[in-house]
Amino acid sequence: MAAKGDIRADGVVVVGAGIAGLTAAVVLGRAGVPVTLVERDAEMRGGGFLVSLSGEAHAVADRLGILDDVTARIHRITRSSYHDARGRRLLALDYGRLFGSLPVIQPMRNDLAKALMAALPDGVALHRGVTVTALDREETGIRLKLNDGSALRAAAVIGADGVHSATRALAFDGLAGHAPIRHDLGLFCAAYRLPNALGLDREFRTYMERARYMAIFQTASGDTKPEAAGAGEAETGEAGAVFVWAETAPAPPEEPAARADLLARAFTGAPKATATALAHGPRGRSFYMDRLSQIELPHWHAGRVALVGDAAHCLTLFSGRGAAAALTGAARLANAMLARPEDPAAAFAAVEGARKPILDAMQRATRAAVKWYVPRSAVIEAARNNAMRFLPRVAFERHFRAKYDSV
Repeated sequence: MAAKGDIRADGVVVVGAGIAGLTAAVVLGRAGVPVTLVERDAEMRGGGFLVSLSGEAHAVADRLGILDDVTARIHRITRSSYHDARGRRLLALDYGRLFGSLPVIQPMRNDLAKALMAALPDGVALHRGVTVTALDREETGIRLKLNDGSALRAAAVIGADGVHSATRALAFDGLAGHAPIRHDLGLFCAAYRLPNALGLDREFRTYMERARYMAIFQTASGDTKPEAAGAGEAETGEAGAVFVWAETAPAPPEEPAARADLLARAFTGAPKATATALAHGPRGRSFYMDRLSQIELPHWHAGRVALVGDAAHCLTLFSGRGAAAALTGAARLANAMLARPEDPAAAFAAVEGARKPILDAMQRATRAAVKWYVPRSAVIEAARNNAMRFLPRVAFERHFRAKYDSV
């Protein structure tokens, strides 16, 4: 019989039902570990960005048995193109040439989450619409209080609740050697679904200006209508759009109309394609908008509490590897816990030692990439545009291929 403090006896609480949290819950739950999954949102979020799973992440999806489900949901993108402030194409990449024999799938984030949710074992207890308000350490476990007045106890806690992680704040704030460093990128990001008004055909297209950026891509996520669609518009097809711009405001407004106004002002005078995407934006409905930042931590764990995914090492969308890092990191963490069920802290330390140097380097690389994608000066903008226009295409193919084979 497992002793007190062993995850096989006292179980694990996973906070956050995103990619990382669901992955950890699937791996632990299938092994017979009692798992309680706590999620703030009352319903699964729609939308989300296009993500890429290759290398180890692709292998993890296969081992979890979700690869066929995820692949079936994909509207395959076959090429990408990059355009300047005047709408001129700087670079075009064919994904057949780019990826070659590298196994790569590119689902929407919410479709990956749906596949993971469907893979949850029946024994996993899912609590939706609640948050953790207190976290108290005991000798052989962790006691948590929820905002509905209930309490949970477990041998270990996994915080998978994103870049604004409440678990991180509750477990690490004031703890010596665990103070986070926040890297504010000086940017806002907004995203929503819209009708395919640009007539995209399996294409990922970007418009890169000084201090602002838009990406738009065709998608078939299984949602009945894009957020911006009115009656009869869903038949035109669907796209996803992501906007990034330099912004000094500390946080976005809450009201959808105020968000839409802020976004429109930020992209005044943008290329025609960007203006079209804005014109088909959400009509009075809520949509994603947040300030882009990274959290850098000295440690990902403290005793019986560990962080994973964006809660531990947010990469932002400019890495192209956030979902892959969440999937692989959570699978490694859960498997390490299964190998050391009586000592979660030792399992957490082992994963941190192996993974943290890699993710630290990826965070630094992403901060550098932001200066390329969203330059603040005319000099950097011109240098980027000339590089994309005149350097051999194979140089960019090698760069992106290496990136997608890195997690």
